[in-house]
Amino acid sequence: MNLLQMDMNLLKVLYVLLETSSTGKTAQKLALSPSAVSHALMRLRDALNDPLFRREGNRQIATPYAQALRDKLAPVFVSLNEELFGDKENGSRCFRVVLPPALNALLTPVLAEKGHLHQAVIECLPFARRPWRDELLDSSVDLVLAIGDHQKQVSALHYERVGTTRLIAVYGAPLRSRLENA
Repeated sequence: MNLLQMDMNLLKVLYVLLETSSTGKTAQKLALSPSAVSHALMRLRDALNDPLFRREGNRQIATPYAQALRDKLAPVFVSLNEELFGDKENGSRCFRVVLPPALNALLTPVLAEKGHLHQAVIECLPFARRPWRDELLDSSVDLVLAIGDHQKQVSALHYERVGTTRLIAVYGAPLRSRLENA
């Protein structure tokens, strides 16, 4: 079986069951009967060849495989829900920022904090040395932070130098003797 052959409603049941850890709450949230949720879980177990959950009291505890699926399903369902049904006027804003790897570790926590403070989602995209002009002009990217002046400036965009830094090279003994003799 592959994804195209699978009943997508089963993934919806799995996603909600992973969030609630309860067949009853899952049934209520999806407007299904508890037996329909149990039947869907049985079909999921067969399709994925994993027990997915074990009962502990009134709770369904996810197996390691189901937990790994949660990590994959959650962003898909959240993203689709926001795209299809999100309140564009009153919902959270999303900003797409392109960062080079050298700045990613430094700026991502700050951007996440600022985004949370202002009820906005900051999506950090990996930088590549190429013109980002088209993405900026069609608003698929909101901000590009680049190291160096390799971008050809376009009058429709605003360019600003936000800082400078020095490049430092660290090398060991084998390279030192070669550099001193050069």
